[in-house]
Formats: sequence, C-alpha cells, structure tokens
Amino acid sequence: EVLRDADLALYEAKRRGKSQYVVFDARMRHEKAVRQHLNNELRAAIEDNNLSIDYQPIVNLLTNRVVGCEALARWHHSVMGQIATKEFIDIAEASGFVDRLDHLVIEKAVGSLAKWLQHPAIPEDFYLSVNISSKLFYSQNLPAFLTNLLNTYGLKGKSLRLEVSEDLLLKRYQIAEAILERLQSMDIRVCLDNFSMEHASL
Repeated sequence: EVLRDADLALYEAKRRGKSQYVVFDARMRHEKAVRQHLNNELRAAIEDNNLSIDYQPIVNLLTNRVVGCEALARWHHSVMGQIATKEFIDIAEASGFVDRLDHLVIEKAVGSLAKWLQHPAIPEDFYLSVNISSKLFYSQNLPAFLTNLLNTYGLKGKSLRLEVSEDLLLKRYQIAEAILERLQSMDIRVCLDNFSMEHASL
C-alpha cells in the first residue's frame, strides 16, 4: 500500500511538470480510479469514432477574411458530459494512445475540409490547421500517413498545417529538423503553437 500510494504521488508530481514534489493524499486514490475509468472510456470512444470536432476560424487581420480553421477535438461523455480537452489529451498521452487520437482527429478534419472546398464560396487557398502530439510527429509513418490521407481526399499539402509546441521541437531537434524538411517538401506548413509559454529560445 505504501508503494502504491507513493506511486500515485509520483504520478501527480510528474503531471504537474518538472521539479515538483507531492505529498500523498487519500483523494488521489479516488482520482486514480476516475482517471482509469476515463482512460477505458476514451479508448472505447476513439475505437468507436465517438469524438467530435469543433472548427475555430483563423482570420487574416489585414483583410478581415477567414483564411482557414483549426480543428479541435471534443469529447462529450454520455454520463459525465463535456470532458475538458486538456484532460482527455493528458489521459491519451499518459496511456500511450495519443497517436490514435491524432489520427482520428486529422482524418475527420481532412474529410470535412475536402467537402468544404467543393463549395464555390470556399476559396482554394482555405486551409486546415491541426495540433499533433510528439508521438505522431516523431513516428516514422507520419509522412506516409499524411500523403495517403491527402491523396484519398484529393487535397494538396498546402491545404494542411500542423501545429506543434516549441518544446516538442527542442527535445530532439536534429531529428525534428529532418522531419520538418520532409514536411516542407510535401508543401505542408508547420506552425508553432503556444509560442513562448514554456520557452523563448526560437
């Protein structure tokens, strides 16, 4: 029991970030049970394609024109209601299946973009921006996955932008450089998300 409780405190300290310490509290047992339940429910929601996507417009401030949109994953649990995005993404990352979440969101969003671009009111240069995790970014099949997806829907690379955090690029910057060059060759742009929230070293 002592080892189990210490492990719960360790998990909580890691969740809060670097250089943290946490004293065990009995509430952590309940929180762990809730996390485990959500973990199982989220895994099932991904497998059953039960997540939805909200689209946030991206506006060019010079022209006041909507030039694209950002795809944001949403999970409405049948009992617990709307689950905070950060909460279920943290669960997916901790459980090791965040790349499956990424795949689901990108596939749904790209499918929607392909439909929109068929409408005459949507300009050809309208683009989709999607956040991706470090696990998917550094996976060897990312270029092949994106190429296959774009070909399936008849889209060009310039229609897609990937949002990554700066710390993701800093962790393995030499490998990241090669990946960025490959994405650039595919005409896919990469954007920095939440720039300078944790670093300012660009």
